Amino acid sequence: MWEFFRKREKEPNEELVEEVVPMSTLIRWYCYDLGIDDVNSLAKEFGLFPVSAEGEEFEHEASNNRMDNIYPLLPFIDMMSKINAKAVHTIQFEGLGPEGRASIEGIDTEVMEIIYSQISFAALTAAFSAALELGLVNRNYGMMRIGRPDVEELDE
Repeated sequence: MWEFFRKREKEPNEELVEEVVPMSTLIRWYCYDLGIDDVNSLAKEFGLFPVSAEGEEFEHEASNNRMDNIYPLLPFIDMMSKINAKAVHTIQFEGLGPEGRASIEGIDTEVMEIIYSQISFAALTAAFSAALELGLVNRNYGMMRIGRPDVEELDE
């Protein structure tokens, strides 16, 4: 085969950097970014040492900076949380069958969906906050918009 027909692989221009982030760091970020009132109590549940008053001040400031990065994403995170809650709720009830549905009769399904949405929101908020801080995802908020609802959605 002729040499000029071969594709040549380009050398990457970027240097790959591998970092290790301690699980304790992610746990603390989670707690501070979600505004947990008593972070030290929850940290103890994970086997972490309590943070000093100076450490607490530093963690709050760092958390504020991380949260500033994701404020533009909160409507998207909220929407995805609600979609996830509806999907999980629907899948759970579809999988129960008639006997299973009878066994959970009396459970307020709207409350379940709200709880699923809150859990999803907390997980996504903490995940996006950490991912942005670690450079796993990039900030590019101006490139996507959520479109108008489909005609079917307007009928609901």
